[in-house]
Amino acid sequence: MMNISDMLRLKFPNADFRKDIKLFDDGDGIIYIKEWNLDTPKPTKKQLDQWDIEMQPVYDLEQAKIANAPIYEQLDTIDLKSIRALRANDTNRLAALEAEAATLRGKLI
Repeated sequence: MMNISDMLRLKFPNADFRKDIKLFDDGDGIIYIKEWNLDTPKPTKKQLDQWDIEMQPVYDLEQAKIANAPIYEQLDTIDLKSIRALRANDTNRLAALEAEAATLRGKLI
């Protein structure tokens, strides 16, 4: 079973994970879809489970290509995945902090 971000990245390769699909982790390690801004309906749990099965061979092939690539290409791919995940988490955390700051500013006035 692959993680939801990898599955959605493979299923929707042109999606922007800062605008189209926003994932979130409440700190419990479970990543879920917080916002869905694609033209297709937000997937149900059943659809996500089915996509996980369908996309597994594609994911396995991608991982094999990474494993068999020269080390510098592996590092670029791993780094890109890490940056995407960090960027999504940072964007969500920044939004929460901005909301908290606005609330505190309101209390000061």
